[in-house]
Parts: sequence; structure tokens; C-alpha cells
Amino acid sequence: SEAHISGTDPIRLVLYEFLPFVPAYNATKLLDSFLLGLGTFLLLRHFRHRVWLSIAGALCVQFAGGHTLFQTPLCVSACATWYPWIWLAWSQFVRHRHRAWLVAAGVFCACCIAAGNQQTHAFLALFGVCFVIGHWLVASRDGQPAISAVIISGVLGALLAAPVLVPQIELYLLCQRAPAFADFTKIQLLTGPASLAGFFPWALGTFRTIDLSKLFGQGGLGFCIFIGCAGLILATVGAARVFNRSGRTAESCTAVLLLAAYLVICSTPLVAIFYTRVAILVTVGLGLLAVAGAEVLLQQSATI
Repeated sequence: SEAHISGTDPIRLVLYEFLPFVPAYNATKLLDSFLLGLGTFLLLRHFRHRVWLSIAGALCVQFAGGHTLFQTPLCVSACATWYPWIWLAWSQFVRHRHRAWLVAAGVFCACCIAAGNQQTHAFLALFGVCFVIGHWLVASRDGQPAISAVIISGVLGALLAAPVLVPQIELYLLCQRAPAFADFTKIQLLTGPASLAGFFPWALGTFRTIDLSKLFGQGGLGFCIFIGCAGLILATVGAARVFNRSGRTAESCTAVLLLAAYLVICSTPLVAIFYTRVAILVTVGLGLLAVAGAEVLLQQSATI
């Protein structure tokens, strides 16, 4: 009923105690989606964005194309539920240095690990690296607490999720996998730029039609990071602020680094390790950049 690649979603385990298998299994998807949107809303409010923009940004992330495209394996969308919550706890610790936020981040990391598999654990590590670099670029004094937040909460999360994580490590060590890098061809170096087809997916093709991604052995690249046409355009405006020192923030740098990492992964043999499923992490950053871009346009219109 549940393959080893699905991990053990903690929400589903709780629902099994109150509902039959099928309703509990299906209700988990709804709860995961709701918690993803709620966490993104709270994260955007934490960064002091307007309420109505935070709601719009949360909806963009909650119903992003990647959550439609990567319904299987279940671990991809299940672990993505906890990314905004982890980001919120990390950011709160860097700002206030309260140990309670380290504990909260550890619990959220544990939920993410328990919901995922060996591959999605790599997404969490990538998230932590981008978070640390993003804070260090804006204010070097925040680099050390950012490192502490990521490492301590990561270790705590791994310990809490040990009943799931240890068997996964054992399974990984027992499996014999041939290196996938051998299948990577030079034309696949264009996979990253092709993924930007998501700006107008119905013009260039969604995951159910013919698009450029089929030329590189990938499916639905134009839909992986899709948060709505308007959302992606606003995200471009928000990302441009990173190159303006006065408007640069740690969260925007982190979001841009996540997008840059995605493009690098898709254009190198690293895609054989991370797969294009890593886009499900990038959409959280894109939603944040979209709201930041909307704030920029509103501020400019107010001065005209």
C-alpha cells in the first residue's frame, strides 16, 4: 500500500488512527496542500508583506505547476509542505536568536525528512546551503547564526525522524545503482534554459503537450516552476532587486540562489541526482519573489 520511496508522511500516520485507509490517504493530500499555503502565507507576513499580497503569493505557491506535475512519488509534494515552515523558523532564529525557533525548525525538518526519501533529503540540504549563502551575502554577521540554524535543526530533525531515515540509509547502501551520468548528452546542457518556457506554458506547451523539454529527455519543464504567468513576471521584477544593493534582502537572495541552483542542476549531470523534481523547492522562492516584485510596482506607482 505504500512503497519505500514514499517515506512515512506523519500527517497520514495520524489520520490512519481516525479514518479508513482510502479517506485518510486522500485527505492527506488536501492537508498537505493547505499547510503549504498556510506556511507560505505566514512566511510572507513574517517578511512584512501586505496581507492581500501574502494571500496571493501563498496561493501561487500552493497551486504551482510542480505540485500538479509531481504527484508521484508522493514524497515530493509531501516533503514540500514543510519548506516554508522551515524557512520561517530559520529566519526567526537568525533575527531573534531564540532557541525555541531552533527546536521548531528541528521538528519541521523531522516532518520533512519523515515525509520524503533519499532524493528529497538532498533538496533540504540544498535549501540550507542557499539559506546560509543568502544571509551571508546581505549581512556577514548573520552568516554564523544561519549556519547554526541549519546544522542544529538538521541534526535534530534527523534524530527525530531516525525510525524512517535509518532504514532509508540502509536501503540506499544495499541497492546497486549504475551511474546515471553516462546517459547525459551535450544537448541536455540546454535543459535549464528550456525550463524557462514556464513563463507562457500554454504557448510553448504544458506537461501534457509538446514543448522544448521533450528534446532533452525531460517532461514538462515549462510547467515545473509555473506559478502563473503574472506570478513569474512579477518574480522577475522581484529578482532584479537582488542586483540593487539598497533593495537586497536575505530572503530575496535565498530565493534567487534557489532558482540559480535549479537552472544549474537542470543544465548539468547533476540532474541525474536531483531530477527536475527539485523545482518543487524553487516555487517557494518564486512566490516570495513575485510578492516582492508586486511590492516594488506598488511603491513606484505611489510615487508617480
